[in-house]
Amino acid sequence: MTHKYAAAAKQAQAIGLGVNAGHDLNLQNLAKFCSIPNILEVSIGHALIADALDMGLSTAVKEYLKVLSESKI
Repeated sequence: MTHKYAAAAKQAQAIGLGVNAGHDLNLQNLAKFCSIPNILEVSIGHALIADALDMGLSTAVKEYLKVLSESKI
């Protein structure tokens, strides 16, 4: 499924658009979207706070940082 998003990002970048990823990103799919080349930014605020309600803010931040540090973004 991510290949469709990667293809769309590639076309957008080819015509000079910057590409961000956001909305519905979470710990389960964040790494997949970070693997799309030249993504400028990811928007994880909503999921981060939702996860913080379940696991605590400090743990949630650490989990998201772990995924992001293992990614290219």
